[in-house]
Parts: sequence; structure tokens; C-alpha cells
Amino acid sequence: MASIHYEQTNIPVKEHKSVLETLLEAGVKVPNSCWAGVCHSCLMKMTTGTPPPSSQVGLSQEQLAKQLFLACQCYPTQDISVTLINRQQEQQQAIVSNITSLTPTIKELTLATLRPVRFQIGQYLTLWLGQTLARPYALAVDSEPTQLRFHIQRVVGGEFSRWVHDDAKPGDSLFISDLQGKDHLVETSSQQPILFIAAEAGLGSALLIAKEKLETGYRGNIRLIHWASNTQELYWKTVLTELANQFYQFSFQQVISLSVDGLIEVIEQTPQLKHQNIYLTGFASMIKLASQHLMKGSHPDSQIQMMPFISHEPQPL
Repeated sequence: MASIHYEQTNIPVKEHKSVLETLLEAGVKVPNSCWAGVCHSCLMKMTTGTPPPSSQVGLSQEQLAKQLFLACQCYPTQDISVTLINRQQEQQQAIVSNITSLTPTIKELTLATLRPVRFQIGQYLTLWLGQTLARPYALAVDSEPTQLRFHIQRVVGGEFSRWVHDDAKPGDSLFISDLQGKDHLVETSSQQPILFIAAEAGLGSALLIAKEKLETGYRGNIRLIHWASNTQELYWKTVLTELANQFYQFSFQQVISLSVDGLIEVIEQTPQLKHQNIYLTGFASMIKLASQHLMKGSHPDSQIQMMPFISHEPQPL
């Protein structure tokens, strides 16, 4: 049985347990959030041993050189030594400048930063409350280097989303770190059609990319399907209508359905579906079901890009 050496203590690793699970069960306070290798809040340093490649997916060359790894994605097969890292060196402070209700369960959170954040469309940031509660959120439309916007949907049992919806107010302070992701559509031909499929709060990030494409001279048709489980969760119809009036190649459709079946029915009505680049964004369960249907329909995997919103909240520390 492999063991983890942490602060002069050897902790046995149970079968099929990750470094993160093992340390949390031993009472070690490791920052964590998504448990999917997305948010990077559980980033640690391995001082003895070699991190498996699966635990370093998405890390920078500088992070790899420092032997950093994602604890939630590391399943030790031999003895290793690990330590926490100083996250404050990678973070910068952000101040809540505005909170706007978009629907009964979705709010737009705007954060002001002192130093510009040089993001690319399609990227996301990790937001921190203190040094242990962190959540990754995709940047939403109208974000600027010193004014970052996020569409945050309330998650049952979610500590961070509860804070945004119930407690956060202008002037509150938090921290941001770990700019991740990229615009997977950057290499798309300027005339190839793009289909955006946004589930509820996913509209913010989908619209950020679509608007950027349109404003930089994209000539292909861009269609956006915004799905919601009920009429109250659909929003920004006026914004979408104005965009359609401004750009002849942009169109949108709002879909209400309690299950993925209604969304799939609308997707299948898209002309020349197999020739489109498809970008899905929103909460993970709906995005996963929609993407599986597209792949079963022989749609090329290389033309399907996803930004699923992981809803796993931090485990008790």
C-alpha cells in the first residue's frame, strides 16, 4: 500500500483514493472545489516522487517544472511526499463592484481588479473566499481587463453560490487566480457556421465568444440556442434581439424543456448540423447528454467543444 508523507506524517492511501481524498480524510485542510481537475484549487507540490501525467493536465510549463500537480487527479501507486503551496503569490484581490439579478437563480457578479487581467475569450478564473473556498467560473460577456463579469447560478448546497446570492454586496473583497482555458474556436474558418448551445447560466460565456467573433469580422453564420428548464430562467432576450438586428449572420432561439429531449429536438432542426462547429456551455449534466447525442449522430468529435459548469462544492475541512 502506498503512503503519502505530509508534514512528518505518513498517511496510508486506500485503494482507488486520490491524494486529495486521502489528505481530507486524515484531517488535512487542502483547498478543493470541483474534484474534476478544472478549478486547480487543490494544486500541491510533490517533493518526493513523480506526479503522474493525468494529475498535471492543463498546468503551465512553469508549474510542471516546480513538480506541481492536481491532488484530486493523483492516485498514488508508490510512496510520495507532498506539501501545500503558497497560493497568495498567484492571487490578486478583487472587489465586488456590482451584483445584478438576471433570473430567480442566476446573478451577474462584477468584480473590479487593480491589475488588468489579460484574458482570452473562452477562459475562466478561480474565485476564492479566504484560502479554502474556491470555485471556477467562466468569464461572461462584457468582461473587461479590470471589470470581470460572471453569471453565477445558485447550486443547492453550494457554499460559494449561496454567498453570491445571499450575502455578497458591493465593496466585498475576494481573490482571483488561475486563468485557464482558451478559445477552442480560434482556428475555425471565418466562414464556417458555429452553433452555440447554452444551458441557463451558460449564456454569459457563450455570448462572450459569439459577440467577440461577430465584432472581429467573422463572416460565417452563428446560431445560439439558449435552453432553460422554465420561462423564468430564460434571460436577455432583448440583448440577443439587438445582436441579431446588428449582425445579419447571427440568430438565436430560446428553448424551454424539462429534459434534454426538447433541446435535442431543436438542435436536430439546425440546417447542415454535421458541418457546424458546436460549442456547448452550461451545467455539466445537460451539456454531457447533449454532446453524447451529437457524437452518436456521427458528428465529428473535433468539431464539438464543451465548457461544462462543474457543480461539485468543496468537502468539509
